[in-house]
Amino acid sequence: MNHQLRSMVNELTGVKVTYGYDEFSNLVWANQDSKFDFLYRSVDDVGNLYETKDKKDRVYGPGSRLLETKDAQFSYDEEGNLIEKVENNGDTWKYEYYGNGMMSKVIRPDLTEVIFKYDALGRRIEKRSEDKATHFVWDGNTILHEYSTQNVADTLDNLNSSQTDTDIADDLVTWVFNDGFVPSAKITSEGHYSIISDYLGTSVEAYDDEGNRVWSAELDVYGRVKEFTGEKDFIPFRYQGQYDDVEIGLYYNRFRYYDSEQGNYTQIDPIGLAGGNPTLYGYVGNPNNSLDIFGLAPKSPMLPGVDLSELNLIMYKPTKVTPINGSYYQGIERAWELEKELVEKTGSGSHLWDEAEIEELKSRGKVSGYTGHHITNHKNGALGNAWKGDPRNIRFLPNAKHVGGYNEHLYGERGHRGSYTNATTGRLIDRQAMIDRYNSERSCKKR
Repeated sequence: MNHQLRSMVNELTGVKVTYGYDEFSNLVWANQDSKFDFLYRSVDDVGNLYETKDKKDRVYGPGSRLLETKDAQFSYDEEGNLIEKVENNGDTWKYEYYGNGMMSKVIRPDLTEVIFKYDALGRRIEKRSEDKATHFVWDGNTILHEYSTQNVADTLDNLNSSQTDTDIADDLVTWVFNDGFVPSAKITSEGHYSIISDYLGTSVEAYDDEGNRVWSAELDVYGRVKEFTGEKDFIPFRYQGQYDDVEIGLYYNRFRYYDSEQGNYTQIDPIGLAGGNPTLYGYVGNPNNSLDIFGLAPKSPMLPGVDLSELNLIMYKPTKVTPINGSYYQGIERAWELEKELVEKTGSGSHLWDEAEIEELKSRGKVSGYTGHHITNHKNGALGNAWKGDPRNIRFLPNAKHVGGYNEHLYGERGHRGSYTNATTGRLIDRQAMIDRYNSERSCKKR
């Protein structure tokens, strides 16, 4: 989980893309074929995104609401929902919502209305525009069928409505998914198509029955389709869980809509801070190893079944608080003691321990093969020395004795990056605050 993707080569095109990260493992830039035109995804102190290195191309308001870019201005309602986007050329997009926060309508600059309907579980079952309506039939949280009807007067209000054979159009599409959310096939009356996905589950190619490539797409670090062959929406799926609505320029992401042009959602996270995303509007910190399938919380396909938000760390910069006095080894010992208490109370800690490691931590108070690493170390001079005894300044990293064989403490980006003489820094991890939060939540539930 701690190893970041540095570069990737497309074997079909020969194009190499190199990636860069900040000290908190956020993906912050991409560079294609070593050219000078970097695509920046810069992050400020609170997680807001910028497309320039100096972070001056965007204006954010309270709560990380995106107010202005070089191309447009944005307005929000009192609930934090995007209600208007005015582009510099005067084109205006308007957005409306149901009482539960789901988008109900988009009014395009040409005044065309795109209207959405949802079932009782919040799944979108209809997308209507002018004289065409697209209907969706779901299998759990993935789309099983979609089809269109031309006469909007006959469109279905919900999945329980009766329908005749004439209601079903000839363009019925059946989608086949694997055990999760990765599409693997498209079935239509015209043929069967196999869908190829990358390591993240992002659809990248489609082939017909005869093995001919009929579609391909390549996304940038914001999720925008930067290159494609065939019809762009022949395969509408982008990052896992996202459906590209070309009519409105947004991706439907189950509980929210994602704007790939900005790298943000149009609505705040329905589960608030519990989502664990960079901001209430933000997508994941590193789209090279994480996803947000439901528009709620980040998840890593590199760790199947594990939400990155499960850690729910309380972190902040060392310049924002006062250090606790103590020696170098006291800081490490205090951190292990708090980690043990945190695991015993909540079942998880500041690191994604496996079951055997948790049992060892509970019995020994430590875990073999891990080093208590000083996040801001003594190579930072006075700042590092001030924090040497504070348990919040300790992160547990695999060392040379770890069974995995990788010494992250020495070689990792969160460690010493290849030499113990390198200065290291980063956000503090407040385990005591996490314990206090857990106790407070337990107390509230008992009332």
